Amino acid sequence: MGKWDGVKSPKILAAVRGDKQLSHSDVVDLVHAVLDDARLTSDELSDFWIVAKNSDGIPARSIALLWYLVKQTQKAAAADGIFNLTTAGERVAADRICDFLKRTGSSFFPNLDRDKVGIDLLMRVGNPGIMYQDHAGLCGAFAFMYSLASDTPLTYVDFAIDLYEKGAASIGNLDVSPSRSCRNASPPSSMSPADWLTAASLRDSTNWWFDVDHDEKSFWNDLAAGATVGDIEDWFEQSGYIDVKSKDNTLFSLGSSDIDDLNRYYNEGRRIVLSINSAMLSAAKQSENTYRHNHLVGLTSAIARTPQGVQLTLFTWGQGKYMIPQGGPLSETDFLDKLYGYVAGRPY
Repeated sequence: MGKWDGVKSPKILAAVRGDKQLSHSDVVDLVHAVLDDARLTSDELSDFWIVAKNSDGIPARSIALLWYLVKQTQKAAAADGIFNLTTAGERVAADRICDFLKRTGSSFFPNLDRDKVGIDLLMRVGNPGIMYQDHAGLCGAFAFMYSLASDTPLTYVDFAIDLYEKGAASIGNLDVSPSRSCRNASPPSSMSPADWLTAASLRDSTNWWFDVDHDEKSFWNDLAAGATVGDIEDWFEQSGYIDVKSKDNTLFSLGSSDIDDLNRYYNEGRRIVLSINSAMLSAAKQSENTYRHNHLVGLTSAIARTPQGVQLTLFTWGQGKYMIPQGGPLSETDFLDKLYGYVAGRPY
């Protein structure tokens, strides 16, 4: 039995049959060609797995790229095992990522691997909801990055690539130049290199006093990494979102009319970031009284009022459709007790 007998994709089989000598650029071109229908199936991932395991004709860097592509796609794919690029903007962004993966050269982020960054960007273009802050305390920056990748994936990708290759990048009038400490830092081991590259750079660049450069959770890192409603509003406006609305009570929760406003903004197609107390996310704590905000999340549905209470979904902690409530019914009063502000802007 030949070592390529299990390969089902004609494109992949044609590329490796006869143990052809393939350059790294050839391997990236093959990945790009398999993506020409804007999807990666479980069969195609299995084929890449076979190639990575059995090939002696491609560079070690390329084998590592294929291993990482398979593992990350399996994490990001839906239950049916298929990774999809659903819009023309996502497909153009994927083209840009493949060009990035072909290149060599030094980076302004010496502890971030180019190929891991590129594959992770591809996964986030297909599914921005998998962005995950781990223990980095960067919820505000992630809420913004989720918005950007969802609305303008090519802008998100160009921003990340410029950061990696030039050490600085712009989104509209939002200039991001992370400190040397941030660029030389290593992210938490379970955090995506692409997520650290984009979110930590954004937050670090707009800090006055502290650098985002730690991989341990601490008071100083939380202070450096945290963001406010005002920060999100500024990032929205500077990056090009239009007609930005915001409200920030900080120490006092919002009222029933604010749900009406948020639903109107959501139905208008605005991107919305909520300032909440994280007790809202926990079945055990969702009915506790709170006194301040401590988390920023993306609103990914309208806020439904039912006889049992409110229901909605959020982007938070690597989930784009995190269900609220997590436990039993959440009353409108308990929901509002944990809602402290918002930013809502029209995508450009």
